[in-house]
Amino acid sequence: MRFTATEAGFKEGQGGASNSKSSEKYHYVLFGIQADLQDSENSGVYFEWDDQSNGAMNSVKEVVIGDKSVTIIMKEGESLEIKCNVSTEQWDELNQGLRTVFLRKMVTTV
Repeated sequence: MRFTATEAGFKEGQGGASNSKSSEKYHYVLFGIQADLQDSENSGVYFEWDDQSNGAMNSVKEVVIGDKSVTIIMKEGESLEIKCNVSTEQWDELNQGLRTVFLRKMVTTV
């Protein structure tokens, strides 16, 4: 999947991007850290795109951050390419959120 985000951000441990301000078909990504003290299998990084049915825990293999672009590579092989047509403030928030949530070992900068 590919889309150009028109809004993005990161706040209180959750982040995401969408093209909601575009006339193109709607797409989004959401991510955040989830801790379930009763069931450790439900703890880790939650990632979702376009629908809750595409959401899962610990499903991202790698995050590649470019010049106002992000490629998210899933463990099952699919990749999501997001170009960001957002303000510098929103880009910086998203970038910092990706580095915080996915940890440095999963994040590559190109």
